[in-house]
Amino acid sequence: MLAIAWGLACGAGAYALLARTAKLLHTAPERAILPLILNMLVIGLCLAACALVAPKQLYLAGSALSGTLALCAIARYLYNRRRTRHDANGEDTRDV
Repeated sequence: MLAIAWGLACGAGAYALLARTAKLLHTAPERAILPLILNMLVIGLCLAACALVAPKQLYLAGSALSGTLALCAIARYLYNRRRTRHDANGEDTRDV
């Protein structure tokens, strides 16, 4: 269970860093290097810590990490999609 908790926490942290990197790539690309490096470190350290403490549960940490990244990305996509469907007056602008 500890491996799953590590995976979930590190996946959420990695997603936050990825979102920050994507935002910085649009505004200031030269400043996007640090969050990208930190993202790789978070993922690597999470998996390394799990491999040292509970090597038989490494697959759980990796699955939880990647699942959290995917779910966060899907949730963000759906949130942005819903938010852009409304015009300035709050009315629904879908063609449906």
